[in-house]
Amino acid sequence: NKPQRAPEILTPAEALKLVHLLEEYADRPSAQAIHLLLLTGASKSEILYARWQDVHLRRAVLATKMTYTGQSRLIPLNTESIRLIRRLPRRKDVPWLFASSSGQRLTSVFYTWNLLRTRLGRPELRIQDLRHSFASFLIDMGILQTELYSFMGHFNTMAMK
Repeated sequence: NKPQRAPEILTPAEALKLVHLLEEYADRPSAQAIHLLLLTGASKSEILYARWQDVHLRRAVLATKMTYTGQSRLIPLNTESIRLIRRLPRRKDVPWLFASSSGQRLTSVFYTWNLLRTRLGRPELRIQDLRHSFASFLIDMGILQTELYSFMGHFNTMAMK
């Protein structure tokens, strides 16, 4: 077993550069999914299993059922994430927010992620580092750590004791 590696955190400048790179690939479902990961702090499975019926734009939330805790949760959607979702192509008989050209659920974003992190100059970044970066941005904005755990969907964590 390898020791768990500390998360890499994007600086605000790197996050902005990543957004610009994502805009270059905005026609790719994988880039759209990565962009939503960056904007929401959701986990990869929460985004890749998201269905249109889970999106509630008036309430500004994404209701997820696929989380690593096994519980559902509501992911708050900010203005940019709502704008991104509104731009997504919606196809009849395709329930997934992010689908392949054949209409199947997108199962991997690795190729696009590898391209993006290499172009960003951060080849060591993992996709889950976007979640950690989002949490870091919230802390920098002044959110309390106890609120952060709830916001990020950490229901049973030792850190809350």
